[in-house]
Amino acid sequence: MLGVSTDDINNKIRLFSALAWLLIIAGLLVFVWFLFQGRKNMEELQLHLIGDFLGGSVASLWALAGIFFIYVAFLGQSIQIRFQKEELKHSIEELRSNREELKAQRIQLERQTELYDFQFKESSFYNLLTNHANLVNGLEIYDGGNLRKGKFVLRAYYKEFWSDFSTKQDDSNGIGIMDVRKDCFRRLVKQRDFLFSYFDSLSLVIKEVSEMKIEENYLNIIATHMTIFERKLLEEFVICYGDTGGYFYSLMNTELFRRGLELYENS
Repeated sequence: MLGVSTDDINNKIRLFSALAWLLIIAGLLVFVWFLFQGRKNMEELQLHLIGDFLGGSVASLWALAGIFFIYVAFLGQSIQIRFQKEELKHSIEELRSNREELKAQRIQLERQTELYDFQFKESSFYNLLTNHANLVNGLEIYDGGNLRKGKFVLRAYYKEFWSDFSTKQDDSNGIGIMDVRKDCFRRLVKQRDFLFSYFDSLSLVIKEVSEMKIEENYLNIIATHMTIFERKLLEEFVICYGDTGGYFYSLMNTELFRRGLELYENS
């Protein structure tokens, strides 16, 4: 039935159904005619002759009608199979469409998740940076009778370290300059215990940045918030205590961080 339209099959079903019913009716008519026309001679006819007549005429018509009905049933089944194929085809297309839609939704959800994750990390970064700035701005010390606040405290700390180092390196008596430098900075940190809190806070900010995709941009933001003396103190801290997590090195290797130091050293 390939290449035959459904309408053509329906026309055949109607045609052969009509022919089958006509044959059944014809058989009935023959049977009725036999009863009325042959009843006068019924007593003279033998039973096997009556059976032969009915089997030869009526049964043949009805057998042919049965064949037509079987063919009609076959045609009806072929239409049903065709409809099932169409339904299956539509189901496959619908599943394919749903799969593409689910794929698009999954991609959109992944993008939204990435965006939310980025926004959350960015918010955490700025919160940590604000807390770090508040920590620095809350500093107050008296330096030579003058009150120093905020970043000027860190400037005074660095000058204190450098003055101590300049004095000690002249009296090193054969001790390595680097060892003298580390000893001076350790002494400063011991006397100014705030510095450990400062560097711990700074490492938390940098660690948050390390988990973001555009890390360098945010490291530059941190660098722009640091004065030259903060950068010099960070250098001395890394020289003295190292950088286990590598967070400070990532900041110190940014262009903005190095540029400020180069300008200071060349001034």
